[in-house]
Amino acid sequence: MKRTGFLLAILLLLSTALPAQSDVPVSSVTHGNAPGDQIAPAVASDGTNFLAVWSDARSPLGGLYATRIDFRGQILDETGIRIGGSAGSGAEVVWSGSSYVIVWSETSFATSSGPKYTIRVARIDASGALIEAPRTLREDAFGYPRNVATNGSRIIVAYAADVSKAPRISYAVLDRDARTIALDVAVPQPSANNYAATVTSNGSDFLMVWTSTNGLPNSLPAAHIDASGNVAGNAILAQALSPADGPLVASDGTDFLVFTRALTSSSDELQVMRVGANLNVIRDLHPAGVPSDVTVQQPRVVWNGNTYLLVWADAPLQAIRAQHLGRDGTALDQPAVLAGWQTSGLVGYPNLASNGGGVLLVWNDSRFSVNPLTDINYDVMSRLIDTTILIANPERLVSSSAPRQTSPSIATGAGVTMTVWSEDSGVYASRVTPSGALDGRGIQLSTSGRAPHIIFDGTNFLAAWIVRSGNSSSIGTARIDPAGHLLDAHTVANGCVAGLTLTHGASSSLLAWLNCTTGAIDAIRVGNSGDAIDALPLTLTPSNILAGNLSAAWNGSEYLVTWDERVEVPSIILFPVFRTNLYATRVSGSLTLIDSQPIAIAVSNDDAVSNGDASVASDGEDFLVTWTGPNGIAAAHVSASGIVAGSTPLIAGGASSQVVWDGVRYLVARRDGTTIVAAHIDGPGIALANDRFTIAETLLSSPGLDLTQTASGRVTAIYTRVATEPQVGNVERAFVRALPVVRGRVSRR
Repeated sequence: MKRTGFLLAILLLLSTALPAQSDVPVSSVTHGNAPGDQIAPAVASDGTNFLAVWSDARSPLGGLYATRIDFRGQILDETGIRIGGSAGSGAEVVWSGSSYVIVWSETSFATSSGPKYTIRVARIDASGALIEAPRTLREDAFGYPRNVATNGSRIIVAYAADVSKAPRISYAVLDRDARTIALDVAVPQPSANNYAATVTSNGSDFLMVWTSTNGLPNSLPAAHIDASGNVAGNAILAQALSPADGPLVASDGTDFLVFTRALTSSSDELQVMRVGANLNVIRDLHPAGVPSDVTVQQPRVVWNGNTYLLVWADAPLQAIRAQHLGRDGTALDQPAVLAGWQTSGLVGYPNLASNGGGVLLVWNDSRFSVNPLTDINYDVMSRLIDTTILIANPERLVSSSAPRQTSPSIATGAGVTMTVWSEDSGVYASRVTPSGALDGRGIQLSTSGRAPHIIFDGTNFLAAWIVRSGNSSSIGTARIDPAGHLLDAHTVANGCVAGLTLTHGASSSLLAWLNCTTGAIDAIRVGNSGDAIDALPLTLTPSNILAGNLSAAWNGSEYLVTWDERVEVPSIILFPVFRTNLYATRVSGSLTLIDSQPIAIAVSNDDAVSNGDASVASDGEDFLVTWTGPNGIAAAHVSASGIVAGSTPLIAGGASSQVVWDGVRYLVARRDGTTIVAAHIDGPGIALANDRFTIAETLLSSPGLDLTQTASGRVTAIYTRVATEPQVGNVERAFVRALPVVRGRVSRR
């Protein structure tokens, strides 16, 4: 019997692949709030401009980021300066006189006994260059906020040392270029639990204050550190509670203000005392002057050259407020609102620095969240305040980048390659050529949506995607002509949709999706007009099966739809755990089931074995199915009659495969770690010799990936990778690459 699905290389004329072209972005770059959370901002000034630093989770290239802000409040480094590392408690930054010195505590879980803490240091110069990459200052140490200060020649870094043993307050002395002069300098401290040390300089000496707990009340011990970094004295300043993240201290260039909390029967009152450099109390604790009906959270304070400026988050008012204080902490005015919720979102964690002529306020703000009620996303904002010159002081976004692009799909037709992808602001499409994208920012198909797919229906391109609204979902579609014109848009299905696939048949397209209410795979046909042909969907899976990932292909006479059976396995955790079996179903062009029972592709009764996440393609007669098995990527041919031909050998390691027929042979791409690799297939799971090649280094554990045949023997891939280009800012973006061509003759038998 003729086995039409198997390929045999009878003559390999040239086994060397031609080099692939460089990848091409699917759209031009625009800028907005960076993806992920940007939190815990800190800020310092060189006397003219400012540097803001924050913890950033925009991509695997996250960690600490910074940007310079000029004296007018304008952002100088639009997509940020990546410092690296990872922030545990956030960062602190000071201007040393020659550079910005950034200090932070990193947290890891490298030991079986619990978390490990490390103090790290990096430097950025006034031009924004990272002149010293992150390095370790002290292992097994943890620094609370406001633990760094400089007098222009010495830098003091306070921390709790040996936190895995018996924590104690210590500090390091660095020179102005952050070179270590001394480590673990001890300060006299009570025999109690001492933590949250903060340090401030008056331009010459330093004042270190921390919290000591040994029952109630708590105390605020302090140490006087001289200009060279030596302990010159110590004292207990007060019996009080410090703010939640440690004492708050500022200096007017001579003396210091120390803020505490005094818990009374009526309120959590902010109190303040004025202290001299030699620890003499100039004015004892007294209320800071904040009205009793005002809630003070996350307070910060700075000397602006004439007065102290105290800022805080006021949660009931949903705002950041400020008040000016005199040298002894007396209130000079009433609280003013500096930032609020606007129309939506949360604000908090203010921080500030003065350049002598004004103050820059930075804070966390969630106004750009896709859904501020259910999916809060924090960004860093800034505003110039207390200026002595007449300039505008609008709120500005600090943590900016290009938008993240995910779930890319690609199709070819009429000599055009069309792409589609998701962003937070919607679903976009664009035509892409080897020299670049043709549609600029992209053609916006929807203001919301995810998991888009695109195909060519013989005349136009048809895209479909999932739109979620509350607890329900719908499937949106749009048609785009080869010239890049958006023709129309439709809603073709409503309900609960968790995933979809789209493929073109003879005169219509098959749209299949996972119904997350029933757990079944449903399908309809979509006409070349973009409208649904079928009023009711056809269910492709048995009622007793909970289905998962799906893929579909057309062989010229019928569709093959692959899907996962999700099987719950015993688990000691509180939520269900599933393994998967791989099945397929054939569907006619008129939307009827061909198979009364699903076709078993890779099925196991072993609770430790999963087969699924398949991709399917056709050579015009039969089908090739690839999937992720327990040992990597496996493949099997399925004949037009529904017979699984031969065995299911392993192609290679890796996961998340995509398969396409290039007109000559199959090509399979897969994820291998964070790299996308590919190989042509010359039989049921047999890769051509010397044919494995790399498509992209992505830096992502789950990059998007899709393939399309662009000409006989030619395939173009679309994928996502972390774009390190400066104008992008290290976020996930979609790119297109024409893949190498392996020249040779292949025949069927």
